[in-house]
Amino acid sequence: MSIRLKAVLKLVLLLVLFLFILGLCRNLWGLWHAGGRLEKAEEKVEELEAENAKLLGEKERFESGQFLEEQARNKLFMAKKDEVVLILPESATSDEEEVFKEEELEVEEKEVWQKWLEIFW
Repeated sequence: MSIRLKAVLKLVLLLVLFLFILGLCRNLWGLWHAGGRLEKAEEKVEELEAENAKLLGEKERFESGQFLEEQARNKLFMAKKDEVVLILPESATSDEEEVFKEEELEVEEKEVWQKWLEIFW
């Protein structure tokens, strides 16, 4: 073989080797980033499993008879047999010392024409 042919073969071999190493580096780089994506996906799966467990717990609570009874009592003001429902006005709170005081209102009797006068003027 001639010297020139040997030089061309060496050059081609170096070029092929360089391309092989370059492809190997690209694959290693992709695998390294795939590991990061895998970790993120695993974290997402854990979050979704926790949310799923929470939702299953809520579902069981909603399907229970106790929840249904609680909703009927609180929102629909229903009661069991032989129970009395007592509805207090919103202004009454347990912190207040006096629950209700009836005040006598002095009603001022006005003539009919005075009432009409107040409405229009």
